[in-house]
Amino acid sequence: MDNLTIRIYDLRDQEAVIRLWNSCGLIVPANDPIRDIARKIRFQKELFLVAVRRGQIVGTVMAGYEGRRGWINCLAVSPVLQRKGLGRRLMQEAEKRLLALGCPKVNLLVRTSNSQVIEFYRKLGFAREDVVSLGKRFLVDPLDQQDTYVIRPPRPGDLGQVVHLHGALYAEEYHWDEQFEGLVADIVAKFIRDHDPKRERCWIAESNKEIIGSVFLVKKSVTVAKLRLLIVEPKARGLGVGTRLVDECLRFARQAGYRKIKLWTNDVLHAARHIYKKAGFRLVHQEPHHSFGHDLIGETWELRL
Repeated sequence: MDNLTIRIYDLRDQEAVIRLWNSCGLIVPANDPIRDIARKIRFQKELFLVAVRRGQIVGTVMAGYEGRRGWINCLAVSPVLQRKGLGRRLMQEAEKRLLALGCPKVNLLVRTSNSQVIEFYRKLGFAREDVVSLGKRFLVDPLDQQDTYVIRPPRPGDLGQVVHLHGALYAEEYHWDEQFEGLVADIVAKFIRDHDPKRERCWIAESNKEIIGSVFLVKKSVTVAKLRLLIVEPKARGLGVGTRLVDECLRFARQAGYRKIKLWTNDVLHAARHIYKKAGFRLVHQEPHHSFGHDLIGETWELRL
């Protein structure tokens, strides 16, 4: 396969990796990909590999070695490049790195119903073993709660739903008129039209294939980012969704080299203000205004990174 390189995962790869895992069906409610990645890069980061072709991430594999045997996880190949030898090349690179550490044996887990994948590994020299896989969870992620959710990049159709969610929710809870929905639509349209993928992001919170929250981080200047359109569905509040979304903004802003994040909100949005304050934002300006059919007090908050 031409123009292909296999290298160690970089923090800037996160969104592309999650998008790839989604396309390969690797993300399930029991696993939060962001937390999985964060844990891996704290331990043997050099064994988390990505395949890059023409500037796009098209494959991944995670390996690990604890001194007795190695493990393989998260082998993924872009659906359009499957059956072209890329999975084999990723496995060969992972095995080479495990051997360099003195690893004598490698294991992996495959669902018994996944006959295609079992055959793939059989051709690489793997064999079934007469063992039972047992598991015990030490840490309970938010995804393991009754109301599970994932944080992911937007897909086609998501941003229109984000506009609808804002318009419907703010009309119901605050009786704001259609001017607010129009403002949200303008912000979203500008994000789509002028999107700078290296410096701007949107995150979607999803539960049971339903959007329950979202947030945007956009460029205001070279050193200042702007947090926009944080929203969480009422039924999802109390699960930490809003805090997780804001945390993603802060993490990405630091990676992108911003020195400050600013946001504009209104004093009646108590839950959002609480999240901003907990994240370290400071209220720096207040100004009365009449918008969306109501007299409001607009607020500017800032966080130095």
